[in-house]
Amino acid sequence: MFRFDDGLVEVTYFDYDETLVSHTEYTFSEDQQKELREACYASRLPLWRGSYYDPNPGYTDGEVWIITIGYDNRERVISGSSAYPRLYHTLYDTAKAITDAMEAE
Repeated sequence: MFRFDDGLVEVTYFDYDETLVSHTEYTFSEDQQKELREACYASRLPLWRGSYYDPNPGYTDGEVWIITIGYDNRERVISGSSAYPRLYHTLYDTAKAITDAMEAE
């Protein structure tokens, strides 16, 4: 789960059975926030539906994901399981690269 809100990014990873694996909060710099906003636009995030789920509900070994975006005192939640918007990895890869770089420092 990634949660973005005014420079604060929360990253929570769950195991396949929804057991909490880790939870970390990051404070993004202005440049990192700009990079993340650009990835949101590049991934066409405003056009994403609210949910993406594999049409085969009996198949449960895929990734469950949630993105929560806070802006102007509002929140938008987008989620999925074993299915993704077309440009999901544009946003995910950018956020992951930023947080990985912060952990390496």
